Amino acid sequence: MSMLYITLFFESICFPTIVALGMRGLGKYTKRGSGFIVGGVLGGACVPPLLGAVADLHNSTAKAMCVPLAFFIAAWSYALCVNFVPSYRDPADKFSTTKVGLVGSSGSVADEENGPRGGAMEKEEERGGVQQIH
Repeated sequence: MSMLYITLFFESICFPTIVALGMRGLGKYTKRGSGFIVGGVLGGACVPPLLGAVADLHNSTAKAMCVPLAFFIAAWSYALCVNFVPSYRDPADKFSTTKVGLVGSSGSVADEENGPRGGAMEKEEERGGVQQIH
């Protein structure tokens, strides 16, 4: 019985880890990917009946444990591929640059901390509409 508690203790971190690693690098497919990850919880509803069916078929719970083992191996293979296979790892680890700040009409970026740098914000400041506190 204590082995079951130990197993479930270490499984408790699995879902947050799967979500965090699975969402990495999805970009514009983030919503779809998160839906598939959350839909993956369906395995918790499907595996126990499969386990029971195999146990009834072979009259052995020990042989039926191959069913969850197969699902654990499939989940483990994803983690291995993302970490060690370049064709999986590279898209997941792509970084993109993002400009932070307000973009004026001339395309320049106005940074709230450092003040405006051209464009619409500078024109607004000349008219007295924007006041900076230093």
